[in-house]
Amino acid sequence: MFETVLVPPDGSRRAEAILPPVTFLAKGLGSRVTLLHILESTVETADAKIEAEAVRQMESVRSPAEGYLQEMACSLRQEGITVDAVVMAGKPYDVICNCATDGGFGLVAMATHGRGGVARAVLGSVASRVLHACHRPLLLVRPPEAQR
Repeated sequence: MFETVLVPPDGSRRAEAILPPVTFLAKGLGSRVTLLHILESTVETADAKIEAEAVRQMESVRSPAEGYLQEMACSLRQEGITVDAVVMAGKPYDVICNCATDGGFGLVAMATHGRGGVARAVLGSVASRVLHACHRPLLLVRPPEAQR
């Protein structure tokens, strides 16, 4: 049923709240987990020089992002789970939806940031966008109060 699970942590403690439920599911179902970290450009411009610098800066964080995913993958592997780790660039909700569909994932599992009201309206919600745009089952977990 959920042979493959896509988990897109963003590097925050809140995002890691998805790990216990994913561990439980993956162990119980024998699922393969793919951890996906997305490098998001903060600059959108027609100026080639500025765009090139933004890409250079984004690529400078690729190695730390890979290290972060490898640490997470190691802890999942210790639980007997088969894990892949991937770093991609783009708009988070687009990358998650495209990866989930193109990769044929059975489930996308992610934590919300627990924002509400004005904060959610201003900052947006990747989880909400994925919920509305992704055509795959989605497991959303709200982090405990202590992690918000």
